[in-house]
Amino acid sequence: MSALPTCQKHQSAAFVADRGCLVLWADDPREILDRASKLINEIVMLIWEDGLENDELNEKKGDVIVSSVEKDSASSSVDVEQGFMPSIRRRVAWQPLTVGATMALLFLSTGTGYGQIVDEIYYDRSFARLLLILVMPMQLWVSLVSTEYE
Repeated sequence: MSALPTCQKHQSAAFVADRGCLVLWADDPREILDRASKLINEIVMLIWEDGLENDELNEKKGDVIVSSVEKDSASSSVDVEQGFMPSIRRRVAWQPLTVGATMALLFLSTGTGYGQIVDEIYYDRSFARLLLILVMPMQLWVSLVSTEYE
């Protein structure tokens, strides 16, 4: 019973040798009775199919697929639970680079435009052009968010 916490989680059943019993578990408690009856039927069919001929045996194959996993002493029980681990892929940071370049161009062009406005205010002495500062947040929002090309 002490080795039960280290069992493979997705097997949903384990034989406990020291107690001589079968332990079942499931994520949903309503599935336990169905799983227990299915497992009992499979065990009975396994026991009683020993005397059948090969033709009858091929016709009555069960739904349960049993596989064994060989573990060496170096691997832990967690390795078996994780399953297939894909190889580590190289990071490709195209999206941050393009967004950064877009932001740089946006602020460069906006800053150049406002520098031009400051020069015109200096020469004309008309401060009406400062009202363009009020629309700057909307201009930045539209230039960043608008992605429709017609």
